[in-house]
Amino acid sequence: MLHIVHNEDPPGDISEPAITFPYEPDAFQKHAFRHLEDNHHLLVTAHTGSGKTSIGEYAIGKAIRDGKKVVYTAPIKALSNQIYGDLKRKYPTWDLGIKTGDIDLNSNGQAVIMTTEILRNYLFKSSPELENIGVVIFDEVHYIKDRDRGAVWEESIIMMPPQIQMVLLSATLPDAEAFGQWVATCKNHPVSYITTSRRVVPLTH
Repeated sequence: MLHIVHNEDPPGDISEPAITFPYEPDAFQKHAFRHLEDNHHLLVTAHTGSGKTSIGEYAIGKAIRDGKKVVYTAPIKALSNQIYGDLKRKYPTWDLGIKTGDIDLNSNGQAVIMTTEILRNYLFKSSPELENIGVVIFDEVHYIKDRDRGAVWEESIIMMPPQIQMVLLSATLPDAEAFGQWVATCKNHPVSYITTSRRVVPLTH
């Protein structure tokens, strides 16, 4: 079932949040945190610069708090490197790792950033690296529409073990509601869809 979340509605309070931020989160972020705590799969579409990364950070913090591992996937090696560097600076106490075709650092860590192809290969092989994973974050999930590489995202979602929570993030996903409904049907598990129409970083000449 797809739950479409309305940002005008007040989100439920979280008694012990996994992360507290040094700023007041936006309404769509608060809703995302609440639905993560409710163990729904989560689909978030929001404009670039609006704060989707904070939702990924909260998902990592939740997994670490709950004693689970977490995988953060990105479609491009350079983006994986950037995410790893940013998280390493912001959360120096986290047990972070990175695994791409070029880099393999602490890939048995509690939170590992990797390219989506590597995750897909783990799923194909039922790899032991998947043990105790609580959350998988798909950044830039609109790559599922890519003619050459989209099957990697489709196969990863289809093969994802049912106990693993998925967080799907994108700024430019077309037909997001239909995609969210497909995920909900495919996994037989609730998916919360959260979006925002407000462009925080305006496009002006």
